[in-house]
Amino acid sequence: MFDAPDDPGDLLLAYTDGVTEARGPRDAAMFGEARLRAAVAAAAGQPPAVLIDRVLRAVDDWLDGQAHDDVAMLAVCASVPA
Repeated sequence: MFDAPDDPGDLLLAYTDGVTEARGPRDAAMFGEARLRAAVAAAAGQPPAVLIDRVLRAVDDWLDGQAHDDVAMLAVCASVPA
């Protein structure tokens, strides 16, 4: 169970384990949750599409050109009620 975004600006990021389990080519260390949190924090306040782009770019940088699959993300942001 999780809390869905309900206040304007709240954001929910759902992701597959391929994001956190992406292994870097140098020492086979995983991207991990700490790097994911840092990438999300760096994109704080940005629209969902920008957040996903930045996280994906961070994972791609971590992979350093190495092939990887099973990366999927969905970001949902609460908006101001009409």
